[in-house]
Amino acid sequence: MRKGTWISIRSVALAMLAVTLASCGGSSGSASTSTQAHQAPHQAICTTVGRIQTEVKELTTTPLKPANLGVLLTGLQSIQSDLQTLGRQARSLTGTARTSAMSAESQFRGALSSLGSSIGQSSSLTAAVPKVRSAFRKLDAAYQTAFTPLHC
Repeated sequence: MRKGTWISIRSVALAMLAVTLASCGGSSGSASTSTQAHQAPHQAICTTVGRIQTEVKELTTTPLKPANLGVLLTGLQSIQSDLQTLGRQARSLTGTARTSAMSAESQFRGALSSLGSSIGQSSSLTAAVPKVRSAFRKLDAAYQTAFTPLHC
């Protein structure tokens, strides 16, 4: 592969590692007091989960090439932001709905955290490309496992 491609693949891997490290701290912030969260908390959570699904699908289908680096980085950052939102929304729920939403958020956050470590073990460009693709597919599977129980 060309040198530019190697740099871009390496940049994606480093960005994924940065998102991984940033996501390890868990969610912070107070429970949402917005009218929407009180009127339709499940709908708000489903909207956030839908955004995460869109970003995960985009990561799994976007070709790994230099021109797409920005799309991949934006997708990872959006997922991280949506997980923070989901954590706040989950804390505004009560009972089993709260437990289910918080569990889903935590489970997916863990999958996102493990993403960077699996890619960071690549010793060459040849090894990195399939690992990045595989990591994105695993993230898609983790999405299904974590969020399907929420029935969005």
